[in-house]
Amino acid sequence: MTIGATGEKRWPHFCRLIGRPELATDPRFATNGDRHARRLELAEIIGDALQAHTSAEWEAILNDAGIPCGPIHRLDEALAHPQALHRAMVVEREHPVMGTARLLGVPVKLSDTPAAVWRTPPLLGQHTDEILRELGIAEPELARLRASGVIRSGNPVGAADD
Repeated sequence: MTIGATGEKRWPHFCRLIGRPELATDPRFATNGDRHARRLELAEIIGDALQAHTSAEWEAILNDAGIPCGPIHRLDEALAHPQALHRAMVVEREHPVMGTARLLGVPVKLSDTPAAVWRTPPLLGQHTDEILRELGIAEPELARLRASGVIRSGNPVGAADD
C-alpha cells in the first residue's frame, strides 16, 4: 500500500498507530528529508510494523485517522475495482479477430464533450499503406516494400475496415 504520513503533524500520529511511537523522536527520522534519505531503512521498519494487520485493515485504520493511504492493486484487481467499473475504465468492443476485447476506457470524463472508445487495436499492418501514403510513398514503392517483406499491409481476410 501507499501511505502519505509525511509532515510533522502526520508522522508522529502514524508512528503511534503502527505501534512504533519511538520513531517519531528518533533522530534518524527527525525531518521529511531525514526520512527520505533513510527511506530504505525506514521502509523495512514500517513494513515489519505493518505485518500486524492486512492492507485492508490498515487502509481503514489510517483513513479513519486522517492519514492518506491506499492499496496498490495488481492490474487485474485495479480493472475489477468498483471505482474503475463505475467510471467505465474497462470497456468491451468487438474485435475482428479476437472477438470481444476488453480495453481501457477514457479516464477524463467531460460532460460537454464526452469521449468514448470506439475502435479496437488495429491488426498487424492494417494502417501501413495509409500511413506510408501520407508520408509520400507511392504505390509502386509500397508494392516493392511489401514484396520484399519490409512491410506488411492490408487487412487480413475477414477483418473489418474502421
